[in-house]
Amino acid sequence: MEILRDNFSRLLPKVQAAVDEAEFIAIDAEFSGLNMNPQRMREAQHETLSQRYDACRAAAQTFAIIQFGLCTFSWDSKTHCYAAKPFNFYVFPTTLASRAQLERTFTVQASAFDFLTRHSFDFNKWIYQGIPYMTVEEEESYRVEQLQRLNDELPDIRVDEKSLEYMRDMRKAVDEWLADPNSEADYVNIVTNNGYQRRLVYQELRNSYKGLTGDGRPGFIHIRRINEEERAKKYEEKKRAYDASMVEAIGFRKVIDMMSQSRKPVLGHNMLLDIAHLVQQFVQPLPDTVGEFKTLVHRLFPTLIDTKYICAVAPELQNLIPMSSLDSLRLNTSQEPFADNPKIETHWEHPRYFNAKAHEAGYDAYMTGFVFLRLIAFLLMQQAKANAPPSDTIEIVFEEDNPLSASSIADQVTTPATLISAFPDNPTPPPSADADTNTDISHEQVTTAALERWAADTEEPIQTWDYSEDNAVEPRDSDEDWKSHASSDMEEEEHKFQEPQPEPLRLYVNPPEEGGDAWRLLRGFENKVNLGRGVVAYVDFVGEEVVPPLTHIFHLTSLPARTRPADLVTIFKRFGKVFIDWPQSEDASTSNAKPKVDTCFVAFEDLKASPEEVKQWVRETLLVEGHGAAAEGIAWKGMQIETMVEYLKRTGGANVEMEMENGKKGDGMKTDKAV
Repeated sequence: MEILRDNFSRLLPKVQAAVDEAEFIAIDAEFSGLNMNPQRMREAQHETLSQRYDACRAAAQTFAIIQFGLCTFSWDSKTHCYAAKPFNFYVFPTTLASRAQLERTFTVQASAFDFLTRHSFDFNKWIYQGIPYMTVEEEESYRVEQLQRLNDELPDIRVDEKSLEYMRDMRKAVDEWLADPNSEADYVNIVTNNGYQRRLVYQELRNSYKGLTGDGRPGFIHIRRINEEERAKKYEEKKRAYDASMVEAIGFRKVIDMMSQSRKPVLGHNMLLDIAHLVQQFVQPLPDTVGEFKTLVHRLFPTLIDTKYICAVAPELQNLIPMSSLDSLRLNTSQEPFADNPKIETHWEHPRYFNAKAHEAGYDAYMTGFVFLRLIAFLLMQQAKANAPPSDTIEIVFEEDNPLSASSIADQVTTPATLISAFPDNPTPPPSADADTNTDISHEQVTTAALERWAADTEEPIQTWDYSEDNAVEPRDSDEDWKSHASSDMEEEEHKFQEPQPEPLRLYVNPPEEGGDAWRLLRGFENKVNLGRGVVAYVDFVGEEVVPPLTHIFHLTSLPARTRPADLVTIFKRFGKVFIDWPQSEDASTSNAKPKVDTCFVAFEDLKASPEEVKQWVRETLLVEGHGAAAEGIAWKGMQIETMVEYLKRTGGANVEMEMENGKKGDGMKTDKAV
C-alpha cells in the first residue's frame, strides 16, 4: 500500500491497526546516499566498533531517508498462513505543507540516485507527495508555541518606531467603533500588510480589549464582540485545529512512534544504517558514543532481529545460502529446503507487491520478513530433527527358514495404522511355508508397500476376502469405491488415531517454552545486528560484543575465478566452525557487470589447529598442483593466505595490539571505549 502526503492522515489508522495485530514488523529504507568516502568499505576490515559507529553516524547526519518500507506479519488461523501487510512511504521535508516544517539540508550522492533511477524510483512523487516529519525535540518546541497561540499566551513583541503610527490608527479605529452608539456595524476591519502587523493587532486585542476577538482574513483582521459562551466555543474549535496541526506537523514520525509504542520485534536486513538514519532523522540527534546509541535504540525498540546476522552465524545455512544479499535470500528461501514453510501471502488489501518491485522500500521490507520466517522455520525444523527421539518404526527380519505371515506381521504393528485398516477384521492367514522354503525377502521396514511385495513373492495369495460367487466383492479401483466399503465404525476408529494438527509455532504470540532449545535459538538472534567486515562482526544492543581473537581470522587473496563462499566452508570446515566474510562490492550498484571477487576473510569460532598449521595445510596440501582440482573441483593453486594480524600489520591497520589484548577468547568488549 502506497502512502503519500495527500492520503497519509486518511490511511494512518490502517497502519496503526496493522501494527496492533502484528506479531512482528519488518522495515527497510532507501537513502539519498550511503558513504561520504566510497573507499571506506575497502578499508573496513580493521575498523573497530567505535570507528564503524562514527562512520555510520556521519552518514546519517549527511544523507536522508527518502523512502521507508514497513511490513507487518500476523498469523491467519483461517488460511493457516502468515498474512503480510506492506506499506511504502515517500518521505520529503517539504516546507509547503505548513508553517510548522523547518528548513532542512541533506546531501545527495550521484551513484545512489543512479541506482534508484535504474529501479524506477519516482523522484517527482518523492518531492511533490513526500510526507514531512519532525523529531521529538522539534515537536516539543512547536507544541509549546502552538499552545501559547491556543491560550493567547504568546510573549509580547516590541513595537518598532515605524509601526507606532499604525498602532495609533488601529486603536483609534477600534475605539471609535466601540464608542459610536449609532453604529449599525457589529464589527470593524483592520487592514494588515504583513505578518508583523497581524501579530501586533492580535497582541493589542489580547492586552487592551478583553471583550473583543479577531478573525484573520486575507489582507485584514475582522474584529467583533464576543461573549463567554462564544469564546468557549471558539476555543474548542481552535483546540481541534491545534490537534490536527500537531498530527500534520509530526508527520511520518507518527509511524515510528507506532512501532516503538507497540514493543513488537522489528526486523531488518543488514539494518544498522537503517536504525541509525531512523533515529537521527525522526527521533533525535545520534549520541556521541556507541554505548549511548545502543541504550537509546534498545529503549525505542526492545527487540531487533537482523536476517543478515542469522545468515552469518547459523551453521546450518552456510552451505545452503552462498550469498546473503536480500535478493539472493528471497530466491533461495522460495526453493527447497525452505519452500512453503511457512506459507506466506500478502493481504488482499495490499496488492501492490503481487509482482516483485525490488528496491522499493515497502517490497524490500516484505522480503525481509518473508526471509526471516523461512529461515527460522528451517532452523527450528533442523533443531527438532536433531532432538527427535528414535523412530518407533518396527523392523521385521525375515529369516530364510521361517518367513512370517501377513497376519503375524500385522499383529506386531503397534503404531496407529492405515496399514491395519487395509485388512478385514478377521483375515484368513496364508498357509504356512515349509521349513525348507527359501524366501528371498530380507530386512524391510513394515509398510503397506512392503507387505504387497512380500505377498507377490509367495506362491499362495493372502486370503483377505472370500472370493466365492455368493460373496463377490467389487475390486477397489478408486477412492470412492473404497469409501463405500468402509463402515462408520471404521471411520470413527481411524479418527481416533488422527492426532489434532498443532498450530504452527507463532514466534512472538505463542512463543516456545522458555529455556528450551527453540527458545534459545530465537534469543540467540535477538538484538544482534550485523557489521560484516571489521574487528567486531556485530553490534549487541543488550550486551557486550565478543571480539574474536585475531589469530582465528585469515585473509585470502588470489581466489580462483569460480570460488563461492560455500566452497571455502567445505575446505576449511575440518578446522572448526567457519564463517566467510564475502565482500559485497559497492561497485555492484553502479554497474551491470558482476564484480569479480578475489579476496575474502575466513573466521573460525573454535579453531582446532594453530594458525601456522592451517597455513601449512593450505600450502602443502590444498595448493599442491592437481590436489585441489581433485578434491573440490577447483584449482586452488595460486591462492594466498595470511593471518589477520599479518594482514593488519601489512596494511597499517590501527589498534592491532589493543584489539589483540581485548580480543582474547570469551572476553567482552566495553562499547563506550575506543574499541
